[in-house]
Amino acid sequence: MDKRTLFFVFALTLAFFGVNLFFSHQEGKKSPPSPTVKEEQVTVPEGQGTLTKAPLKRVSAGERGEEKFYVLENNYQQLVFSNYGGALAEINLPFQSETNPLSVVRPISVDRDLKTKNPGSDHFPLFSYYLPGASESASYTLKESGALGGYYPLIRRALVREAGSDIKRVSPAYYALNIVSRNFPEVSELVYDVKHFDDHSIVFEAHQGHRKITKTFTLPKESAQNSKTPYVLDLQVAIDGDKEALKDLFVTTGVPEVELISNKPTPALKYRITRNEKSEVSKLSLPKLGEPTSVSSIYPDWIVNSNGFFGIIIDPLTEIGGGFRAQYVDGNTVPSRLVLVDPEHDLYRAGDLPG
Repeated sequence: MDKRTLFFVFALTLAFFGVNLFFSHQEGKKSPPSPTVKEEQVTVPEGQGTLTKAPLKRVSAGERGEEKFYVLENNYQQLVFSNYGGALAEINLPFQSETNPLSVVRPISVDRDLKTKNPGSDHFPLFSYYLPGASESASYTLKESGALGGYYPLIRRALVREAGSDIKRVSPAYYALNIVSRNFPEVSELVYDVKHFDDHSIVFEAHQGHRKITKTFTLPKESAQNSKTPYVLDLQVAIDGDKEALKDLFVTTGVPEVELISNKPTPALKYRITRNEKSEVSKLSLPKLGEPTSVSSIYPDWIVNSNGFFGIIIDPLTEIGGGFRAQYVDGNTVPSRLVLVDPEHDLYRAGDLPG
């Protein structure tokens, strides 16, 4: 497989991460034609964060209601947020092209094969999505379909077979920058209301009885021009509640898409610490199935979840508690898009590609 350009996507200004997230701070087939894009203005009543109309045709409705997706993007990245968990369901990096000359990401054979042989899973965003309205009024633009091809998915996404007839979902617990808990597993699937949404930011808010969570994502306006730190997303987290409501909370990195070196996956977990004004980057042994790794005795400057070519760095910019947690993710639970490559011959098996 061709080598990609090595670089990292940064998730900065995370107010809290790791153990006790907030508490420690307190104390081969014929390709179907591409669907046409249909735009629709959806009005949000003033002072409310919910949408009055949200037809997402390829998303099944459940007890929580329909999942909605919102997009922030610039010349370097397309960020697809979900109201499930108020988190990132997709991080898509545009390929270098005439329309995206600033990108350093180039397509390889897998990207080209999926576009022609399995276009159902090669739309970016994958499902219908909202963009900020063109005016200052409280309205969003709904688009029924994303672009066919042209992007690299940094984290694993849902898989769509046969133009949408068969969809393999990803649990919000595995989205990037979600808040999860061992004692309160339902936290990862909280349904958030959108309180603000414009070209550069989106604010989510959720209530869970004994706590309120507010998440503010900001795409820096200068990032499109700043070549030193182009792949940046700022996140601020505010959690209101009593002490018990603030315990045992983590911010997730998401599960990176698989990259192969010598036809083998190459995941890596690393962190940086500073001792006596000297920085040191250490590699963490990968966790095993059923044996999560918890590190509580160190205070990392940042952590990175990498697939060998690309990675997601979580870098807190405020004082936080020590430690982090790493967990094995079965490839059958969150499969790689590689399973769609030559599926007739079972070229890549989901179970062989954990995260």
